[in-house]
Amino acid sequence: MSKLFMKPLKKSIVDRFPNISITDADISKSASVKDLWKNNQWAFSDPIDEATQEMWNQIKNNYCVTPGNIDSITWKAQSNGLFTIKSLWRNLNVSRCKVPWYKIIWFSGNIPRHSFTTWLALNNRLNTKDKLVTWKVIPTNICSLCNQYPEDVNHLFFSCKFSYEIWNCVLKDMGKRRLFLCATVYQIWLAKNGVIFNQKVANSDQVFGCIKADAAVVANYHLVLLPVF
Repeated sequence: MSKLFMKPLKKSIVDRFPNISITDADISKSASVKDLWKNNQWAFSDPIDEATQEMWNQIKNNYCVTPGNIDSITWKAQSNGLFTIKSLWRNLNVSRCKVPWYKIIWFSGNIPRHSFTTWLALNNRLNTKDKLVTWKVIPTNICSLCNQYPEDVNHLFFSCKFSYEIWNCVLKDMGKRRLFLCATVYQIWLAKNGVIFNQKVANSDQVFGCIKADAAVVANYHLVLLPVF
């Protein structure tokens, strides 16, 4: 039978009632649960203060002993009482509703760096120039690809003349496929960073060639279709 003040019960009691002194509780540290469970009820000594009374009430209201049963541990996050990594993850992370576009970027045969960059773009988490100017990292927010308009996510990937030419090539020659969508977003982001960090200006044909090369890496890319808008 479990020791009353041994882990995990001792730890839960001490953590929940830090003001309690186990030494002053008039119960031996070596006491077993069965030593304090008599006639189907807890047999605690009289509490010496309100904190001890609260602890006794906590035990009485939440724990009971079934004679003859073997001690066992129950994982409350699962209805069957069994521990799994999946149930732990769900318990630690609040579940959120699935967004309608998740299948566009997360799919079998995707290229992880492409999908991750696209996910960042869709959530407006990329460090585009509009953010960098706000953070006072750079002095101007003019797009690095067209050098005409302020750069934000919508402009960089869709409104920019440079990006517009690339999308035309992709949609005309490769079709609306999820793999190509993510590859296009990734390569536009790569081209933008190339201008900033390497002073390397690519033309739309070069970027389009990189998109086709990336797509060719996935042997079954032709099976992954992007729903027509």
